Amino acid sequence: IDGEMPVETFKERMELIAERHGGDLEIYGYNRDQLGDEREIPPLDTDAGRKWLKREIEIVKPDLIVFDSIMCLLAGDLMKPEGWAPMLAVMRGLTSMRIAQIWLHHANDGGKVFGDKTRTWQMDTVLSLKKIEDDDTAFLMEFEKARLRTPANREQFKSLIVYPSEGWRFEPASKTVNGGKESEADIIERQPSRLRQADRWLTENGRFQRQPCHKGFIECHPRRAKITRLS
Repeated sequence: IDGEMPVETFKERMELIAERHGGDLEIYGYNRDQLGDEREIPPLDTDAGRKWLKREIEIVKPDLIVFDSIMCLLAGDLMKPEGWAPMLAVMRGLTSMRIAQIWLHHANDGGKVFGDKTRTWQMDTVLSLKKIEDDDTAFLMEFEKARLRTPANREQFKSLIVYPSEGWRFEPASKTVNGGKESEADIIERQPSRLRQADRWLTENGRFQRQPCHKGFIECHPRRAKITRLS
């Protein structure tokens, strides 16, 4: 459900998706530029919008709905929690129907979520797409929130560098990007090894000892280890 692209661009994007994922994939596209505003796609945070969405779901019976974007498909104030409140019941209803959802949203000038952040509290995953300095052929994809991440599936949540012009090729974002900033996943991934190195050095030099605690050497936070100097 697209609320911001020109119809020509929307059709091009749909063709790219069909080409990439196969001709047997059923895609139903709704573009406001083509269908019209209030009459065909009313704001989804209104009674008319929710009725429209329910009607189309009953007809199409989708497995996934992509909403592009929150700003264009809603009429409420995005700066306040009340602006998203009408959509909580919609989101929970779709979840209970086992319909996956992707809610696209814009970032502010600082690269963070635009407006009130409480809308992300009830979402399983928050994914950010960021520009890469000095490289306009790729972007960085990072998981800001991953409620469903476990030790068994953590590979699925690693940061990636994506190259759209190269057939959407991607590679792990293990290298440093954006002026020396590392992703949260990279920091956590490398931290245990560095802690072991620090522990070995401190033990060999005999100047420090581990702080006894019921959780062991790494206490409470994956970035910090509490080490106490011998008196």
